[in-house]
Amino acid sequence: MSVASSSTQAPPPSLSSYSKHGQELVKGMSFGQKIDGPNTEFLKAAIMDFPRPDNLVLPDGSKVTDFPLLELGGAKRSGVPLVVSFASIGSKHVTIVLPRDVEKQECIDDDFMNRVTLPGPATLPPGDATCSICMDDFEDDPPLCLKKCETKHYWHKECLKNWLNTKLTCPNCKIQIGKLIGRQPPNGSMRYQLHQGQIAGAKEGTTGKSYYSASFQFPQGKDDDGTPYFGRSETGYLQNTGEGRILLELFKVAFKRCIMFGLGINMTHQVYKPTFNIHLKTNTYPSGAQCHGYPDEDYFLRTMESLQENGVTIEDLYR
Repeated sequence: MSVASSSTQAPPPSLSSYSKHGQELVKGMSFGQKIDGPNTEFLKAAIMDFPRPDNLVLPDGSKVTDFPLLELGGAKRSGVPLVVSFASIGSKHVTIVLPRDVEKQECIDDDFMNRVTLPGPATLPPGDATCSICMDDFEDDPPLCLKKCETKHYWHKECLKNWLNTKLTCPNCKIQIGKLIGRQPPNGSMRYQLHQGQIAGAKEGTTGKSYYSASFQFPQGKDDDGTPYFGRSETGYLQNTGEGRILLELFKVAFKRCIMFGLGINMTHQVYKPTFNIHLKTNTYPSGAQCHGYPDEDYFLRTMESLQENGVTIEDLYR
């Protein structure tokens, strides 16, 4: 997964700048090391800063390294892993219903452009003196680059805006920009809940033996071309660990953006129905990765990469 390459000690942004869900998620965070109030609040605000700096210096003078990898377990404070935990969602089930809760495609307006771009330098590197879309000089029209691209490319604002109205990707490196809305059936539900107990083969969380279930239901219907498809019901299971909670939150984003499932021919029954786009662990007995169960040491990182390929990233936990 890509990591921000910057390094800064600038004050982090205010919690109030981000979504209500993001604020609630961050307020319920705790850290494995003994970190006092000012350092905790500094970290909680810095989590919201995207792209994140590689390193942070906390108010007490201690240094946090590999900060972009915090939720992935890679950040360290003074050389010791900095483990993040989230508040429990409780045992009451919650249901997301489509199309009521579906996320809409973003409007490519000036606000969107301001959010995803940065001004280019006053003096451009050799070879970047022209817009890579129209190939004209910049002259009095200042160049823009995209925040998400590690290798910076430069364009006229209107050229880039017109491009993003047709393709939400970088014109050069094709990285996803903005929300990707998929071909998941438009009618369905996702119901998630916390349960007591242990998923066989999964590692136990710091909060004890508990796990999440996420149940997906799609009635039969017709796709955009009018072709009928069969309905489908599936339930996935995640252990109540920091990794499990992150995946649950990102599954919710993916479902609302219609990318958790797709539509295709089911290989087992050879019928047209909802198919997995993001892999679920559907077994609670120790069946291993080949049978959609645990143990599976690489499941978290593999699923994070799959989500990122579909435009869902850590940033979406907080926006």
